[in-house]
Amino acid sequence: MIYSELGRCPLIMQRKLKIMKYWCKLLKVENCILKSSYEYLRLDAENRVSSCMNWARDVKRELFSLGLGEFWIKQEFINVPLFLTVYKSRIWDIHIQECHSFFENSSKCFLYKHFVNHDFGIMQPYLRKPIQNNIRKHISRIRLSSHCLNVEIGRYQNKNRQDRLCESCTTQQIEDEFHFVLQCPKYVQLRKKYLNVYYYKSPSTFKLLQLLGSRHIPTLV
Repeated sequence: MIYSELGRCPLIMQRKLKIMKYWCKLLKVENCILKSSYEYLRLDAENRVSSCMNWARDVKRELFSLGLGEFWIKQEFINVPLFLTVYKSRIWDIHIQECHSFFENSSKCFLYKHFVNHDFGIMQPYLRKPIQNNIRKHISRIRLSSHCLNVEIGRYQNKNRQDRLCESCTTQQIEDEFHFVLQCPKYVQLRKKYLNVYYYKSPSTFKLLQLLGSRHIPTLV
């Protein structure tokens, strides 16, 4: 969720890209020692019987796991700029797929999975708006379910989701982000003071998503 909010990618992706850049450099190197060393590693990588650690075998395994084995097979004729572009695009696509899979399968992303229709790699708009840091922090905590509501605390108390009820009112509703922001009777006056009536009149999850995903500064503050 943090990667998605900030538009960043895991450091492992940068590390892998640097490895592939160095591999491409070795393919074109004219230094006889480096060239001979790589050829030795390459031949050993083709020997499936060998169990020794081999950097070239790791490169080969990475390429075949991504469906890019043809670049290994025809590495003598590799087009370096094209390869790096394809490789970077492939690992980025896989990262996005893994994120979507995590959002769909993780109970912690019950709310956040509805925010991820945006383009990955772009910092969320509310983080780029000129608003106070404490307001930005509270918006982030609600979006990322990093708060002290019972829906989150109950997770660590091994309570079923339906048992994580609001203790501030008698509605017997789960104390989740929707209930806290738009429903709980305890905060009626605060809603009237800080929120547009549109959001808390006939509240819905759609309106909560609109509110937390707003790009309008007066709405955010």
